[in-house]
Amino acid sequence: YQPGIWHKPSGAAAFLPVDFALQYANETYEHVVQWARDERLFFADFQDAWAKLTENGQRIRCPDVNGLADLEYSAECADRFGTDETLYRTMWINIRSDIKSLFDSLPSRCHSIRPASHHVGDSEGSVCPSSVLRLGFHLSATYDPEAEGSIGGSSFTSFLGPCAFFDGCAGCLQETVLSLQRIQQRYHHLNVSLADVSIYAAGLAAAYLAELRLNHMPFHPGREDPKIPDYTTCKELGDRMPSPAYQWRSEETAGRNARLAGMLDGDLLMPVVPDSSTSTDSNPMLV
Repeated sequence: YQPGIWHKPSGAAAFLPVDFALQYANETYEHVVQWARDERLFFADFQDAWAKLTENGQRIRCPDVNGLADLEYSAECADRFGTDETLYRTMWINIRSDIKSLFDSLPSRCHSIRPASHHVGDSEGSVCPSSVLRLGFHLSATYDPEAEGSIGGSSFTSFLGPCAFFDGCAGCLQETVLSLQRIQQRYHHLNVSLADVSIYAAGLAAAYLAELRLNHMPFHPGREDPKIPDYTTCKELGDRMPSPAYQWRSEETAGRNARLAGMLDGDLLMPVVPDSSTSTDSNPMLV
């Protein structure tokens, strides 16, 4: 047993209720059995599911840059990334190289607990390939096509500014976001969005963690970064993310040290919101 204080290639995991539900109903359990018998089938289905999850709500889908071209390089793609499709592919190859360099510089595991105090910079040592994969899932898991306000998803969610502590773990992904934003800023003049870089990196992280058995995770650029939302929208988006299935209900039942695992009740408790008049100038996050 390992307490859930680490993002790492293997070990503690935040199982969602649906993870457990798969084994109970016959119509879903049969897939669990198939995946257990055929690893290649599992990875193929994972790729398809990941593409669907991360592209929900995406308006412009440009050709896959992590495999064979599968879509037409449309006029909208040309308006966004330039008319030369070869240069488009070269740019994404360079971005992939930068992401790989980031992964090579990172430890195999990192802290998954939220910062002890709600200030940016408190989560030193919280960036690794596993945190990048988690970020991609959390961005995409906010999608709700029937929402009256923002539909969320990878194209309409940001964990910058007032949303920094509504990332599904009360701020534990802050440094991961900033690490990817530093890559995105190198290509900002080429209309590359942080949303695209985040989802591209998350897919590459999945391949990295699967020891290249997910080597061609599909990725279609075209996401745009939303305007930084207000607190109400941030909270609404954060509240859409699922909770781990094994949550302790109180410190008395979990024990004081278990609370520090960071993926327990504390993950569901959003930070107290500062007064709207409070200045955010001290927040070093790029916006």
